[in-house]
Amino acid sequence: MPEPLLSVVVNTLNAAKYLEAALRSAQGIADDLVVVDMHSDDATREIAERFGARIFLHPRTGGYVEPARNFAIGQARGTWVLVLDADERLDDGLRRNLRGFLNTDPEANAFTIVFRTLAAGRWLRGTGWGPDREQHLRLFRRGHVHWPPRIHSLPKVSGQVEALPIPGAAIEHLNFPELRDFVARLEPYSGQEMQALAESGIRWTPERMLSDAVEELYSRYQPQLDGVHSLVFASFMAFYRFLTWARLWEREGCPDAELPPDPDALFRKLARLARGQSHVAEGVSAVSGAWNDEGGWRWLQRTALLRVDPDRLATPARLSLGFLGPPARAVAFPLVVSVRCGSWASNLRLGPEASGMLEVPLAASTAPVDIQVECSSAFVPERVGLGSDGRELAVRLQRVEWGAAS
Repeated sequence: MPEPLLSVVVNTLNAAKYLEAALRSAQGIADDLVVVDMHSDDATREIAERFGARIFLHPRTGGYVEPARNFAIGQARGTWVLVLDADERLDDGLRRNLRGFLNTDPEANAFTIVFRTLAAGRWLRGTGWGPDREQHLRLFRRGHVHWPPRIHSLPKVSGQVEALPIPGAAIEHLNFPELRDFVARLEPYSGQEMQALAESGIRWTPERMLSDAVEELYSRYQPQLDGVHSLVFASFMAFYRFLTWARLWEREGCPDAELPPDPDALFRKLARLARGQSHVAEGVSAVSGAWNDEGGWRWLQRTALLRVDPDRLATPARLSLGFLGPPARAVAFPLVVSVRCGSWASNLRLGPEASGMLEVPLAASTAPVDIQVECSSAFVPERVGLGSDGRELAVRLQRVEWGAAS
């Protein structure tokens, strides 16, 4: 009997509200349907049985799915595995074209798929969830992908990763159909992320707590795309970041700290942080998405921009960028670094399976150098570092070397 071509794997916990739509969307393209349930109290398993799924049980994992997801993938029999959450469904483009694409035996071992997100009755075009920004690795050859057992971790992949080349195909995510769905996730998710910060040795400071929240708001606020929905969900995400740090503050015994004396001074400080008016070394500044954190740059969002102004350098210098892996906490892969200097431009794609080095000699006559960093996801405030100190960061780029140009 030939091996099944495609397994669709779904993890569930009290998912009866959404599961039927998810499994129906996989009918007709899945040769093997796997549901791993974490002892639901509702009709989840009965729904899975009606669709002929092979059902397995897994202990509850405390608010995040990654350990159970690896177990579920291990039950798949297909050459290819597609991971689908219970509140997601395959759109018509995927249902019509996915099997034909897999029958071509593509060279890559894993593919990212565009997501469309429903929030409070509206399909978001932006606000951090738009289809041009949100892609997730969900389709891969069996045996080539593993999720680290921590919240919001990115999968580790052996082999090449590409975007799924099926125009218009997407996974539809019923992310927050009602506002209470978002609120219900605040307690478990913020607790897990607080724990990750604590285990990494990161300490609470008011600057970190406030800047993380404000950067989230500034990066997501796009009313021109999503109207009031953008205001609501950008603010929700800002509070989520604030709550994560507040829980770390509580864990550390609620330490006191010096703060601006009044709300006006506080909001002026927040505006400076959010607009990237940070400074690391003479001639180097953060334009957006990053700020100076104890001597090193810290990327707070998926896209950040640094600028080097050679006219402000005291001496000629050499800017060196490279991957210093393997990192202790690979939370933001793949990482793409784009460097532009006048008409010259170059890109680096960095991660566990990709490394490289760029060096740019700088002198007073050199055009300003823009360094843009893009990562597929960013949840832990370490993010990405271009640091001038020796701290361990999730991903490190070599520091700017100030000295004689080579």
